[in-house]
Amino acid sequence: MREMVTVRTDVGPSEPGWLGEMTGAIAAEVVQKVFPSQKGRGGFHAQVSRFVRSDLARVASAANGQQDLAAAHLNLPAEYGRWLAECGFPASAVRDAYWIGMRQMLEQWAKRGWTGAVVDATGGNGATSETVALVTTAAFDCTERGIKRAAGAYDARLAELRGQGSLRRRAVVQEILGSAVESGGEAEAALGYRLSQSHVCVLLHPSEPDEAKESLRAARSETGAVDLLAVALGASWCTWLGYGMAAGVETAGRLRDVLREAGVRATIGGPRDGTEGFRRAYREARRAEDLTALLAGDGTVLSYHDVALEDVLLQDPARAAQFAGDELGAFALDSPRAARMRETLYTWLSTGSRTVTATRLGVHENTVRQRLRSAADVLGANYQQRRTELLSALKIRCALGPMDAPPTAPAHLDTSRC
Repeated sequence: MREMVTVRTDVGPSEPGWLGEMTGAIAAEVVQKVFPSQKGRGGFHAQVSRFVRSDLARVASAANGQQDLAAAHLNLPAEYGRWLAECGFPASAVRDAYWIGMRQMLEQWAKRGWTGAVVDATGGNGATSETVALVTTAAFDCTERGIKRAAGAYDARLAELRGQGSLRRRAVVQEILGSAVESGGEAEAALGYRLSQSHVCVLLHPSEPDEAKESLRAARSETGAVDLLAVALGASWCTWLGYGMAAGVETAGRLRDVLREAGVRATIGGPRDGTEGFRRAYREARRAEDLTALLAGDGTVLSYHDVALEDVLLQDPARAAQFAGDELGAFALDSPRAARMRETLYTWLSTGSRTVTATRLGVHENTVRQRLRSAADVLGANYQQRRTELLSALKIRCALGPMDAPPTAPAHLDTSRC
């Protein structure tokens, strides 16, 4: 028997490379096969990845005889079961996700020569028959134990939700979103929430339910909402904040700022009025959630109102990127000079004033004049006539972030000579 040593399965910036790579591959497979409706939703993928990473660490620890370390991860399966119940997924998802995840785990480890699975006393990762047997046995054992704990937690949480009326509220909300309900009445009575008011929808992606509740209480207080409805839909805490009178876009802005200060991940839709507004605010929040995977930046809290134009421009991201590259030429590149030129062009094209542009950028007006003059070398002498196209291209470039150099100069570069 070879001597076993501790396997590094720490999570964070210093986690071993194999752990992060395998976590991503396994989580993607689980989402695609078990939760296809959640594909592309970053918050859901992050939660699945969290559970997968824990299972990987548990299997590696068990395979190396580190039973204490393996036991330290046993609380996650129960949390996983409760989470699935709250999200409204069927009980079969518990077992399906575990077995698909285990199969993908073994396949991924085999592809990597069992790196990180079992480490010997010299720090080596020998891909021996003993390694395969140890890891396979540990994987089956951890999977069976995980399913048992997760299924028990799922059933217990489902019973709690049923007793609290949460399942009934979720069903009514789904009927409304599916256009089966056009007015208040019974639906309002079941929800304890008025549909005739102005609605802002918030999709939260907390790691803990208590975090979501605290953030929502603060949001309601800070924005003056008179009504609040929260249900779990998919992997999100879906919340509608109701405002007795028509709410303006500034309400969504205040809400965005409050949630950012709380440090949560969220997307916002609305405000919209009435029953149809209830649905539309939800659709906007979902669309903002989908856009977070495309947009550059941290995307912690995103309001649809702030990215509505980007949504239209990015219906076909590949074509949008090509359009931006064609319009901006070298100014689409990821360089300090290109960034300065984009900022100058966007401000000037938006305001039409060199003086205002200089003030906003904190530079001399002559600097703005020189930059605009040099822009003609890249964009063509008559680039001012393409104001709408350039503003759209600059919006796309800001949304998508760095892009490759365009293969040719902008198509309109020599139009002044025609």
